Amino acid sequence: MKNPLIPKNPKKIKAIELPHSAGILDDFAVRKNVATKEGTIEKVPVNNSDIVNKKYVDDAIDTDIATHKADASAHHTKYTNAEAVAAVEAAGYFKNQTDIIHNSISGLNDGDNYKHLTATEKANAATAYSHSQNNSQAHSDYMLNTGDTATGDYNFDSGTLFVDSINNRIGIGTTNPGESADADFGPMLQVKSTTAHVDYWSGRVVGGGPSNAVTMGELNGLAQIGGHNAELTDWSNLIINAGGGYVGIGTSNPADRLDVYNGGLRVGDASVQGFLSYDDTDVKLGSVGDYDLKLYTNSTEKMRITSDGKVGIGTTGPGLRAEVRGTGGGPATSGTTQTGIMRFSQSAGTLVMDTGIGAASGNNAWLQVTNSAGLGNYYSLLLNPNGGNVGIGTTSPTTSAKLEINSTTGALLLSRMTTTQRNALTAVNGMLIYNSTDNKFQGYENGAWVNLI
Repeated sequence: MKNPLIPKNPKKIKAIELPHSAGILDDFAVRKNVATKEGTIEKVPVNNSDIVNKKYVDDAIDTDIATHKADASAHHTKYTNAEAVAAVEAAGYFKNQTDIIHNSISGLNDGDNYKHLTATEKANAATAYSHSQNNSQAHSDYMLNTGDTATGDYNFDSGTLFVDSINNRIGIGTTNPGESADADFGPMLQVKSTTAHVDYWSGRVVGGGPSNAVTMGELNGLAQIGGHNAELTDWSNLIINAGGGYVGIGTSNPADRLDVYNGGLRVGDASVQGFLSYDDTDVKLGSVGDYDLKLYTNSTEKMRITSDGKVGIGTTGPGLRAEVRGTGGGPATSGTTQTGIMRFSQSAGTLVMDTGIGAASGNNAWLQVTNSAGLGNYYSLLLNPNGGNVGIGTTSPTTSAKLEINSTTGALLLSRMTTTQRNALTAVNGMLIYNSTDNKFQGYENGAWVNLI
């Protein structure tokens, strides 16, 4: 049965010709050799107006890629880095310094491999290669990688960093370093500034951590070392050998925590200064200028030498060449604690002579020979035991008088005792006493006591 929707005499449908493409056509169009308004379609183009098919383009791209791969391989062989071209920047610096140092650059301007480099890039690369072949110039256009070697001096940025290859020295800020770079022979590094500065460091070397730093350099025209805060804006403590070890000044073999050889120490400020030093035979401790020398213990002054040469112990203003000041009182009669001010003793034994001021009976002074282990023991006090006279109240005792008392207000008072006490004496001829029992002056004469009046 016929489809009622299809007319009995259907009209022919006229084919519509689509616009021709000016681009890549498929192989069917090529086989048909279709002529278009743009030109003849060819599998392999002959004329400029020929239209190329897709397969030809793909083949051409593959060929071009293979060519570039070959170029890259040759490039890699010549420079040891396929990306060497990218490492040559317009300014002439290298991202990978091994790109050119070890390889010839003679082909840089030859062939198609290097057409993508600009003239400036080629010139920079050629310069860098030239310098790499003459390492003695130590040019700043390159650096050495691990395993590379170089000879000759190195001068970076006109003296910012200088390597003296002949003397094995390193200079920062100088092209004439004065010290060796070998630790076996001297300092490792010399840092120098051509300008002397005031109030800030010149030629400074800094080492430190997050909180503090130690600085060495020139300050106010002097070589100095100091402790600073991390920002270098203020001074801080400087510790030397905190863990132990000795410090030597003027010596390579210090014998104590601080050993100053062939010199001295000076302390103070611009106005008051003290020193500790020595000469050929003596050690000297003193002040510079008209100042007293004070000795302290327990943060308290105990002794002073005044600028005019007086020594005071217990006093800041001695009145004579030596003055010892202490608590007054008479000598102790028992125990081991004396109440005097000064003691003279011997190197061995307990015999001592004590002296003091202000006994209980009034304004007086005393001398007492006793035993430091027991102050209730008393011993002889000798005056001029080897000879000479003693004067009381006189500066010139009579030559023939061993003891002369000169006074118009006082007299000689002899010992006063009872007869019983007198008889207990170990008497010798020449003794004089006053017998309080008989109320008589008595003397020991020819082996017996007799009344003198």
